[in-house]
Amino acid sequence: MTRKKAREGALPSPRTWDDHQEHSDPLQGCPGHLVIAMLSERWGTLIVEALGDRPMRHSELRRQIQGVTQKMLTQTLRSLERSGLVRRSVRYSVPVQVEYALTDLGVAFLDLQRQVRDWAESHVGDIQRARAIWDLEAAIRPRASIVELNRGTASMR
Repeated sequence: MTRKKAREGALPSPRTWDDHQEHSDPLQGCPGHLVIAMLSERWGTLIVEALGDRPMRHSELRRQIQGVTQKMLTQTLRSLERSGLVRRSVRYSVPVQVEYALTDLGVAFLDLQRQVRDWAESHVGDIQRARAIWDLEAAIRPRASIVELNRGTASMR
């Protein structure tokens, strides 16, 4: 994209859970991959966590979730609603009040999200230790040169 188009506001919209399937051809039909993508989405997980306590209005969510723009909050809420995790309720008063709450599916997703977080917090030290050991071993492990690999003479130790 050219700088001129970017200045004119022709930037592509950020990826959401909804368009994730279109970009992952090998795993397109995999439900697990879709759920992992949902668990990996920054704003979606923060919104689901915030709504875990109680229903909230758009402005309350924006105040609670630091760094989210109004546009990203709106897009993510729509994506969550489309996925069946969030319900949008409109109360016709003056002014009109819109409130967002987790559906039963959203509550189940929040439970899964918290389980993943708890597992990560319990095991992050193990993962970091395993990576440090691997990195040390890789640093002292002899590396075969490209020439040796191409000739098939590289020794595998």
